[in-house]
Amino acid sequence: MDKLNYFYLPNSVFDYGLSANEIGVLAVLCAAARNNVVQISQKTIAEKLGIKKEETVSRCIRKLCGCGFILAQKRPVKIFIVKSKNMLQNVEIISQ
Repeated sequence: MDKLNYFYLPNSVFDYGLSANEIGVLAVLCAAARNNVVQISQKTIAEKLGIKKEETVSRCIRKLCGCGFILAQKRPVKIFIVKSKNMLQNVEIISQ
């Protein structure tokens, strides 16, 4: 049997009235973190969650920033995340 692979979400995720899509985006970002860094496109996030528009992912990221789950520096399409404890600290969105 393969080693179980899992990630943590902060319990406070349920205290902010987040939508299912917002929780899903946060979950994808947490799951994709390797050595405190994530490199994933908004398109990939949308595909993993069955979201039709990348704009929806962008809105979710903005909401997660507003709630303090992630901090973003805009640059457009890829996301790099540094994870600290139960919170995502640095997110850089880079366009091509």
